[in-house]
Amino acid sequence: MCDLCKPPPQESTKSCMDCSASYCNECFKIYHPWGTIKAQHEYVGPTTNFRPKILMCPEHETERINMYCELCRRPVCHLCKLGGNHSNHRVTTMSSAYKTLKEKLSKDIDYLIGKESQVKSQISELNLLMKETEI
Repeated sequence: MCDLCKPPPQESTKSCMDCSASYCNECFKIYHPWGTIKAQHEYVGPTTNFRPKILMCPEHETERINMYCELCRRPVCHLCKLGGNHSNHRVTTMSSAYKTLKEKLSKDIDYLIGKESQVKSQISELNLLMKETEI
């Protein structure tokens, strides 16, 4: 339902990820008029799942996540690295970790796609052998 309508609220038609609110068409036009900064906000279909754009550290709630611990394979903040659980671990930047993990995933997908035809042919051979043994 629209978060800004006066009772009775109208059904929402879109949600603004920047404002973390849902709007009906009329309220959206009022609160996000053309030619304003709010008109450039990111909006999606109606939702109640407003994720923060900036990831915050679960251990240090006021700190942004800005590194990736290679040992634990998880994002961390600078306080986790300096004196926390990851002080002796090797960390890298988030962008570097993203690039590395994306490349690995792409290679794994290529490998699986390459093996798909081989597996399909083996399944066909097994099906033929099953039919031959049933006869």
